Amino acid sequence: MTSGTILRGCMHLVDLAGSERVNKSEVTGDRLIEAKHINKSLSALGDVIASLAQKNPHVPYRNSKLTQLLQDSLGTVEVNTFFNLPSFCSFLLMKMIVASE
Repeated sequence: MTSGTILRGCMHLVDLAGSERVNKSEVTGDRLIEAKHINKSLSALGDVIASLAQKNPHVPYRNSKLTQLLQDSLGTVEVNTFFNLPSFCSFLLMKMIVASE
């Protein structure tokens, strides 16, 4: 950039592996506890996004560590992109398999 403008960006990589329907997965023990925490965080993230979309005066960022960490990105940035990497990786893997046949 020749104008001397400084741009600031932020990237968060969040591993939400293990988020699943607890009843259908039949997980137990530590995996059950992890799945419950992840699902609670995802629910809190949904609440924050809904609150921002409705332009509510109170946004419940404090309901989860995930939403606390993402607060700067969710509340002030014009564009947010979420990737489901397992699906994307599965797509790339299938593409490579088909290409090799």
